[in-house]
Amino acid sequence: GLYLTLSRQLAQSPRRAASLLSNTVSLRAVLLTAAFLVGTAVAAVLPPFTGLLVPFLIIALGLGLQSMSQLYMSVFQYHQTVWRATVGDLTGRAAQIIGIVLIGLLAPTLTGVASMFALGSAVALGLHWFLSPIRRLSLTARSPRSWRALLAVSWPLGLLLLAAGLLAGGAVAWNRVRGGEGFFGGYGDGPREAAWPARH
Repeated sequence: GLYLTLSRQLAQSPRRAASLLSNTVSLRAVLLTAAFLVGTAVAAVLPPFTGLLVPFLIIALGLGLQSMSQLYMSVFQYHQTVWRATVGDLTGRAAQIIGIVLIGLLAPTLTGVASMFALGSAVALGLHWFLSPIRRLSLTARSPRSWRALLAVSWPLGLLLLAAGLLAGGAVAWNRVRGGEGFFGGYGDGPREAAWPARH
């Protein structure tokens, strides 16, 4: 919920834009680091991840960079310069595609593909920062207090997003359990979904 919270705060207090972005970026960095450490520990002990720890870590890094890029969207939206976000996203995607094609031609490996994904995410984040009206981020002694205030405001939104993710994941899992082959939770095979109770 930090992205939506930042968007609202920028609209309410535009003069504090630099500090609001700094506090939100730093808080997200702390939360992502915690999630990264927990995910690494889980991946290290689960048998299905045997031999996949390195690609997992690289993909997690890429997702973390994407998460940081999302915060700059709030800034671009407030300043009505969303085209800058588009430039960053398209350039990052182009870097990913070119890198994956080269990896596929030279030495196709999961680690290589994951690295190109992370590289594209890094390119996009770098461009978003460069094109942002707010480039200077800073931490102060009051930052932890600001983090607590952010969490107090944003946790309901985060809880709703988490619930939506769990419901979507549950839909996919249920679709797989009963042998569905449609797209994302069965949305791709409406007629067969309608006939499913009659067949079971």
